Amino acid sequence: MELRPELILTTVIKSLGDNVIPAIDPDNAPARQQAQLSIALLEILKSRLPLMYRYDRHDLKSFVELGETLASSGSNKEATRNIERLCSEARELLGRARADPGEMLERSKDLRRAISVYVDDVRETGDEHTALKVDRIVVASAEELTLRERAWMLPFGFEADPAVVPDLETLLDPVR
Repeated sequence: MELRPELILTTVIKSLGDNVIPAIDPDNAPARQQAQLSIALLEILKSRLPLMYRYDRHDLKSFVELGETLASSGSNKEATRNIERLCSEARELLGRARADPGEMLERSKDLRRAISVYVDDVRETGDEHTALKVDRIVVASAEELTLRERAWMLPFGFEADPAVVPDLETLLDPVR
């Protein structure tokens, strides 16, 4: 049994294209379309797989930067301490030479949740000036995140003008 995802995907794609699709009734257009779509999605997955680790690292780093910026905006002490703790843990994780990808993903999720709690708390208990400051910080971060997400999804063909979306690799930090 092969464990490398790239080879597994190549094998599945070939099998679907050579054996499964030809066996589908030619008059069953929806089934043929779905099988072709499945192959296309697997091809996209295969092409993006080598970038997944870099993508997850960049995602975590972006949330650390957002969390640190929000924590410095001054609001709820407990929420701030939680974000500071999670950012510290995430920075340590990013600094490790061989950080586990699953652990990075979990830390990213933790930071996302903590940031959401923080933003909600600022809106509920913070003054209007702080809330506006936090909103601006979040929007700026969301713009960068959205561009990266659009670049990731570019092969799906949903962009009206793909030329305006930068290449995904230019948006990800190199792994050092």
